[in-house]
Amino acid sequence: MKILSLATVFPNPSEPGLGPFVHARLEALARIADVRVVAPVGPFDYDNPARRGLGRRSIPRLRQEAEIRQIRHPAWIYPPGNGFVKGPLLAAQMLPRLAILRRRFAFEVIDAHFLHPEGIGAALLAKALGVPFTVTMRGNELDYSKRAPHRALMSRAARLAARVFPVSGELGELAVALGADRKRVRPIGNGVDSTVYRPWDSPPPRTGRRTVILSAGRIVEGKGFHYLIRALKILVDGGADAELQIAGESGRGLEDHRATLSALAQSLGLAERVKFLGWTPPEELARRMSRADVFCLSSVREGWPNVLAEALACGSPVVSTDVGDARRIIGDQSRGFHVPSGDVEALAGALVKALDRNWDRAGLSRFAHERTWDRVARQILGELEAVIAEEG
Repeated sequence: MKILSLATVFPNPSEPGLGPFVHARLEALARIADVRVVAPVGPFDYDNPARRGLGRRSIPRLRQEAEIRQIRHPAWIYPPGNGFVKGPLLAAQMLPRLAILRRRFAFEVIDAHFLHPEGIGAALLAKALGVPFTVTMRGNELDYSKRAPHRALMSRAARLAARVFPVSGELGELAVALGADRKRVRPIGNGVDSTVYRPWDSPPPRTGRRTVILSAGRIVEGKGFHYLIRALKILVDGGADAELQIAGESGRGLEDHRATLSALAQSLGLAERVKFLGWTPPEELARRMSRADVFCLSSVREGWPNVLAEALACGSPVVSTDVGDARRIIGDQSRGFHVPSGDVEALAGALVKALDRNWDRAGLSRFAHERTWDRVARQILGELEAVIAEEG
């Protein structure tokens, strides 16, 4: 089957840590289908004056990987911010390129990632090119659906999509609220790369060392790292010798927020206990997860917080805010704890409980490995084949 995937959130040489979950799914899908990826890159990073245009001119417009035969990074121009015009502009600029590509690669379906802007753009591209399209909802839709212009365009795309793949139950209900036919909504969560996210090491004995709380994610306010730093303060004031390690990429206007977090840690007397690791390659992150005493996700919003499943796959117990499908991943308290988002006291209390428990780390890993990316890819391919059969 020939599939054209459209994703603006996808790794590129300038931002290798961008969209790892999108990349992982497409990599697995490419093992069982013929997948070509179009991952547009803006020539300017409007949100980050310090990095505007940095390295983007050197991004190859066409490259390949071991599994994905062709990845295109065409330039596209859009106004600063995430205005509702971004989707239509994406379609207008990609249409000539996709029309040319289709003469050489007769893709049967457009597979879009995120309802805004890709889903909106895919709806217009699919109509112009005479192919069906599907869209995966990954979390940002919860915010954009609150803006009237965005919601109107997202609603149109949701109604026209041959399939909508929400990664969480909450997003599935949003898809239906936007007008998607419930029969076409197929909730499919993310998977885990068991070759990378597995127990690499065991945590060393705590005697003589600081307890390690690990977190990961892009350095943005929505990840709630400020709550986690304040929770660390409660632990330290209670006598815990603990430190927080944050693995995450800065960029796209995130420099100031990292400075804000550093200033917060400094004001709380935690400067030496809060460590920013920067972008961390998956294998190194997996090793850190294996050695951490607990992994913590403090986000304000998520869809399917895949980093929780990855931490569990490495044998680390988890503490998370109750966002997206975190509760579904964590399940009962045999794998970790979930607390209300923004509740620093509850977050600190859950971390204390997690650090006091003797966890079956091997059991945590076995559970997480039950859902691999290959399994997810087979689910997606089955749905795409059904779409083509329906178009008949």
